[in-house]
Amino acid sequence: MTQKEFEQRTGEKLSAAEFCTVNDIYMASGEMDKDTFCKDWLAHSDSKVLAELWKELKHQRDIVAGKSKVIAMMEDDSMKLCDFLLERAQKFGDSELLTYCVKVYGYGHVIRRKMELELPLWEADKAWLVEALKGIE
Repeated sequence: MTQKEFEQRTGEKLSAAEFCTVNDIYMASGEMDKDTFCKDWLAHSDSKVLAELWKELKHQRDIVAGKSKVIAMMEDDSMKLCDFLLERAQKFGDSELLTYCVKVYGYGHVIRRKMELELPLWEADKAWLVEALKGIE
């Protein structure tokens, strides 16, 4: 909803910063139509309870955004670790490292990463692929 639409529906004139907050609340309100939102806004815009709930929601969103960044970094580190282990398993012919990668990441992921890294597939990898592809024609 634009600021002009909001002002036409409510008769309220807001600063750009005030409208930004109203629009954030509107966007967070889900599938509510503009008219319903504006009518409810007029009835409850001065509610201290709703103001505190909105403040808490923004706080929780900030926490989630921060954790999402941390999770993305951890996923990236995890993929780098997987690649490192696969490269070492290949370099030293270490089936224990391969088995560990499979346990942590799953065989499908391990084979996909080996192919992306252009590492040769071992006989165990090929056997897993043959089994996984049975029935697909």
